[in-house]
Amino acid sequence: MVVNSDKVKQLLLLLFLLIACAALWWSTLKPAISPTNTTNNIVQPANNSDATETTIETIEVVDQNFWESRLKVSYSLGKEHGRGYVALKMKEYPNHHAVGLVTRTGTHSGIALLSRHTNQENSYKTKTILGQMYNPYKQDRSYFKETYDVKLSWPGESELAPYLNENANRFSSVKRVIVYRNIPDYVDFAKSLVSQGFSPIDITFHLAVCPSCTPSLIFGNDIPITTLQAVLQTLKKHNYPIDKIEYSTKESDAGKILIGQTPGENSKPLWSKVDKLLTKNITKDDFFKIIDFTQNTPEERAFVLHEKAKKILDYSFNSKNNRRKAKNMLNTAMELDPNYIPTYIEIARSIIKSDRKFSIWYPSDASKQAKQVLENALKIDPDYADTYVLLGYMQTTLHEYDDALDSYDKAQQLGTKNLWLNNNRATWYLHHNEVDKAMAQLEKLINASNDIPNNERSRYYGLLELVELYVEHEKLTEAKDLYQLIHEVFPQKHNSTIGDYVKYLLTHDEDIQHANELISMAEDNNCYCLPYIKSMYALSQAASVPDTDKATAIKHITRAQAYQTDFPAVVATLAEGTQGRKILDTVLANVLTMKEVEATGSTLAHALNASSDTLNFLLNHNADPNLLNKSGLTPLMMAVVQSHTNTVKVLLKYGGDPNLKNTDGINARIIAKEMNRKDLDQMFKTEAI
Repeated sequence: MVVNSDKVKQLLLLLFLLIACAALWWSTLKPAISPTNTTNNIVQPANNSDATETTIETIEVVDQNFWESRLKVSYSLGKEHGRGYVALKMKEYPNHHAVGLVTRTGTHSGIALLSRHTNQENSYKTKTILGQMYNPYKQDRSYFKETYDVKLSWPGESELAPYLNENANRFSSVKRVIVYRNIPDYVDFAKSLVSQGFSPIDITFHLAVCPSCTPSLIFGNDIPITTLQAVLQTLKKHNYPIDKIEYSTKESDAGKILIGQTPGENSKPLWSKVDKLLTKNITKDDFFKIIDFTQNTPEERAFVLHEKAKKILDYSFNSKNNRRKAKNMLNTAMELDPNYIPTYIEIARSIIKSDRKFSIWYPSDASKQAKQVLENALKIDPDYADTYVLLGYMQTTLHEYDDALDSYDKAQQLGTKNLWLNNNRATWYLHHNEVDKAMAQLEKLINASNDIPNNERSRYYGLLELVELYVEHEKLTEAKDLYQLIHEVFPQKHNSTIGDYVKYLLTHDEDIQHANELISMAEDNNCYCLPYIKSMYALSQAASVPDTDKATAIKHITRAQAYQTDFPAVVATLAEGTQGRKILDTVLANVLTMKEVEATGSTLAHALNASSDTLNFLLNHNADPNLLNKSGLTPLMMAVVQSHTNTVKVLLKYGGDPNLKNTDGINARIIAKEMNRKDLDQMFKTEAI
C-alpha cells in the first residue's frame, strides 16, 4: 500500500489543530490557580452562564491569621466589561495591602486577600469592606462599587505567643521585613521569623510579581549581619534555598529585608555560600566579601543623599511632597555624616523653599531659622566658603546689611567659586536701590563658565535677572544681546527661555522675523509657552495688515483670542513696551475694542506691577479699573492688597471706585482699613473721583 506523504502531513496538521482547540476549551473550564501559591489569586467558576448584571454578590471570611484574611468573593461580570479586576479594602483602615481577583465575564468566585493595617500591632476589629470592580486598562475604571458588612477581628500579638520566646523583638531596629507569597507556607515562615526575634508588626506579605521566577534575598543599609543570619537560618529550617542575594544601596530600602523578591540585575549567587555566611561571629566585612558586594560607608551614603536632595530642591518648584522628601533625605545624611557641611546648606535652603511667607525683600521666620542652621554649620567648619554665600543672603533678607557684606567678603577671601555670590551681592544692592551696582555684579556672569560644578544654575538665573533689569531700565540693545546669549548657552532651557525671548521681541523690538523663527523652534520643542506667544504674534500680524483689509485683520484677532484663554494677559504684556504699544494702538483703533478684550477678564489685573507708562496706556484705551475678576476683586482692590501705592493713585485718577463693593460686601476702602493703611484711606478721600 502506497501512502501519500502530503495527505499524511495534512491529517497530522488537522489532528494538531483539534488537540490545540480542545486544550484551549478545557483551559476555560479549569480553575485558574497560581502555580506557586494557591492563595495568591484563585478564580473558580461557579456558574459559567452569561451574567445579566455586574455585581459583587457575596464576600465571606474563609480564615484569618495575624497578618492576613482570606475572603471568598462571588461576583458576576457582564459581557460589556470583559476582563477586569475585583479589589477589596477595609473601609475603617484603608492603609493596607490587598490581593484581589482577575475577573472574567459570567458568574464566578475566588479567594481575595486582605493584609492587616500596618500601624495596628494590637487586636482590632473592622466591620465594613469596600468592594470595587474595574478595568485598569480601560476608561471604565470603576463600574461597580459597594460596601459590605463583613466583620474581621484582627488578633494581637498574643496569637503568636508560642513563637514569642526569649528572642522576642531582638531585631526591632529593622524597619520592615517583606515576605513574598511565592515562599512556600509563607505564613508558617513568618511565624518562624517571629521566633527568631523579628517583630510581628514589621512583617508584611506582598504578592510576587513573577511567582515562577527565581526568588532572591534583598537587604538595604542599616541591616545587622546577625539579622541576615537569622533569615538564612529560617530559610534552611524551611528547606527553602534562595538562589540569589542583593545588597541594595537605595535609600528607600534602608532598614528593609525582602524575602522572595524577583532578583535584580546586581544580584549574586547565595545558597552555595550559605554555610560560610552562617559562621558564628562573622564580621560585616567578611560577610560582604563572601557575597561579593562592597558596602557603602556612612560618608558615601550622606554624599549621595545630599546630591539627591539638592537636585529635588533645585527643581521641585511648588511640590510640597518633594520638598518633604528632600528634607527627610537631608536629615538622614546629617545623621550619617554630621561633618559634611553641604548638607547643612541644603537644609537651610529647604527651610526657605518650604515657607510661603519667605521673601527676599522682607524679614521672615524662615530666614531666621535658615540663618541659625548656617551659623551652627560654621561652628563645625568655620572655613567652608559656600556657607558664607548663603548666610549673607539670609542676612540681606533680614536687613542685617553690614553682617551680610562681611559674609560675602569672607566667602570671597576663602576662595569660593560659587556664582551665587554675584547673585546675592546683586540682591544686596537692589535692597539699597543701587541698580547699576547690582547689574555690574550680574554682568560678571556673562563671561563666566558653566564648567564649574553647580554653577550652571546660578549663572542661568543670574542672567535672567540681569535681562529683566536691562528691560526695566530700557537698556534694550543689551537686553536683546543677552537674550540671544542665554538662548545659545543654555539650549536645555529652551522651553523656559524661548517664551520670554519672543515676548521681548514682540514687546520691545521690531525683529518680527526672528520672533517667528523662535516660535517655529518652540513648536518643534512642544513648548508650553506656545499659546501665549502665538497669541502675541497673531496680534502683531493683525497690526501689520493694511487698513483696507479689515477682514484679514479680524481673522488674526480671532486666532489671537483662540490661542490664549487669558487674552487680557497677552494684551497687558504687549502694553509693557514701545513696540507692543504700537501693535495695540493699531488693533484697538481699527478692529478691536478694550471692552472686547476685557470680556474674559481685566487687563489691569495683569499690569499692577508694571510701569506707570503701561498702566496709563491701558487706561487711556478704556481699560476698566472697576472690573471684578473671578475672585471678586477689582484692580484697585488688588493694588491695595499688594500695597502698590503708586498704582492705587493712578487707578483712582482714571475712575477707580474705592467704595465699589463685591458680592461679599468688600471694597478697597474696607481692605485698606483692615490693613491699617491710613495713607490709602486719606488718598481715597482726596483723589477719588
